[in-house]
Amino acid sequence: MDRAEKMREAFGEFERVYGLVAQAAARVVRTVELPGWMEFEDVVQEGLRMACEAVGRWDPGRGRFTTYLYSRFGLYLRKVVWRGLPGWVEVVGWEEGEEGEEVGG
Repeated sequence: MDRAEKMREAFGEFERVYGLVAQAAARVVRTVELPGWMEFEDVVQEGLRMACEAVGRWDPGRGRFTTYLYSRFGLYLRKVVWRGLPGWVEVVGWEEGEEGEEVGG
């Protein structure tokens, strides 16, 4: 299956993917103080971008796309917000096992 086919399959139920992203964004907004320039819609947009990137790592034979996203998404979406906060440096991306490091105090 090529990337375009995987993308069609992953986002075939767009409402489910969007719902998952919006729920994760709402949790982030409740638990992390957003920088003044960042709004809820920005977090959702970044979440959808991350979901598009995740399609390449998703194996359709192992389950639904939303199941794949659900187990990883909240933590990595928080990292997106933290990237915008002072003292946070992203070391790599949002794939499994990758972490950011807090700088300073």
